Amino acid sequence: MDWGKTANIAAVVESIVVVVSVILILIQLRLQTKLTRIANTQALVEISSPFNLELIKDPAMAALWIKGVEDYDSFDEVKKYQYKSLLIWWLIFQENIFYQNQEGLLDEKIYRSWDYDLRLFVARNLGARWVELKDAFQADFRDYVTSLIPKQTTNHL
Repeated sequence: MDWGKTANIAAVVESIVVVVSVILILIQLRLQTKLTRIANTQALVEISSPFNLELIKDPAMAALWIKGVEDYDSFDEVKKYQYKSLLIWWLIFQENIFYQNQEGLLDEKIYRSWDYDLRLFVARNLGARWVELKDAFQADFRDYVTSLIPKQTTNHL
């Protein structure tokens, strides 16, 4: 038995095992990343569901959400507080989505649907309230939301 040949064969087999191990680790990391993104998406749905369900079942809350943009100036102090609280809650939620996307924790397809929702929300609901709320949010999100506000609204700010 030639120990030199045996050592060479063992070295080749060891190299193959190392390469296969690295490939398996990379596959596992990709799968773990995908599972993390799925879990994050599910968590976002779980967080937003009570808010959306409350809007569906509570006509007063739905009316506040819908009329807040146009009727804000006629609201009493309590209604103004309620409406601004709804806006802040939804913006914090959207900021979390924005941040998770920046960190690569959300699937891009899923993020696009949440981003579409944010764009609609900004176009319909935010306008004049953004000036008083924007400093409560991190700079990247604040700049992004500001860029979404229709120009005719920002001219008056």
